[in-house]
Amino acid sequence: MYEIFNYSNPIINRVSLDFKRYLFNDINWEARLIEILGGRGVGKTTLMLQRAKMLNAKVPNQAVYLSLDDKLMYRNSIVDLAEELEKYGVRYLFLDEVHKYPPKLKDYDWSAEIKNAYDRFPGLKIVYSGSSVLKIYKGHGDLSRRKSSWRMAGMSFREHLAFHGVLDKESILLEDIILNHQHISNTLTEKTKIIPAFKKYLATGYFPFYDEDPGAYHERLSAIINVIIETDIPAVSDISFETSQKLKKLLAAIATTVPYVPNLLKLRRAFYLGPANLVKVFGFAGKG
Repeated sequence: MYEIFNYSNPIINRVSLDFKRYLFNDINWEARLIEILGGRGVGKTTLMLQRAKMLNAKVPNQAVYLSLDDKLMYRNSIVDLAEELEKYGVRYLFLDEVHKYPPKLKDYDWSAEIKNAYDRFPGLKIVYSGSSVLKIYKGHGDLSRRKSSWRMAGMSFREHLAFHGVLDKESILLEDIILNHQHISNTLTEKTKIIPAFKKYLATGYFPFYDEDPGAYHERLSAIINVIIETDIPAVSDISFETSQKLKKLLAAIATTVPYVPNLLKLRRAFYLGPANLVKVFGFAGKG
């Protein structure tokens, strides 16, 4: 067990509590089983680590974080670890990248193990996250009646402003915007240059990892896209290498054409897609 704590504690202790995403205060952390879904890079791991750090500040080692694609999980099962950790006083288990968990038995995947851990250890609260939403939906275990599910998006413009110390403002209801938009806009722009900040947000604001290494932002964004196309989609759908390359070409066409109005017939001709592959990629074949 000391190997688990030696893995978990340094990761938890490194995370900063200076800024928390909007979802942090929305989640009911008292639920026994919490699911956090969202695209790669939106901040799910940081969110869980922040919660774990706050818990361990109250009671040391009561929260443990594990990434299920780590080598530790190739020889340990979720259920066995949950049983041992509970004996050591752990009350909160944070499991990251659950869709990458290497199953120990056929037809007994991460969701089946989490279900059994949930049923067997009522004193243990489990929070898990995953980026491959389709693969999570295909889990074998029935968690629907047990889990509290939350979806995390990238940073909003309001969060972006707060993150960079430009403007810290509570969310505004649509009804208030409709009725008092002039007063609200005047208040917001009185001391803040909104347009330059918004242009910066459009360029690099959606993913919160920009400030980690601004020079490598687009490289990291490209890596995320490659992982989704080359790993996540093939894991849940029977697509060929050729189709994955055509997906990349399609993204390149969309990214370099503004405004973009898709024409499925032209797409079929440009990317040499037959009707069957077009259905596989886009859901329907179009006419012509």
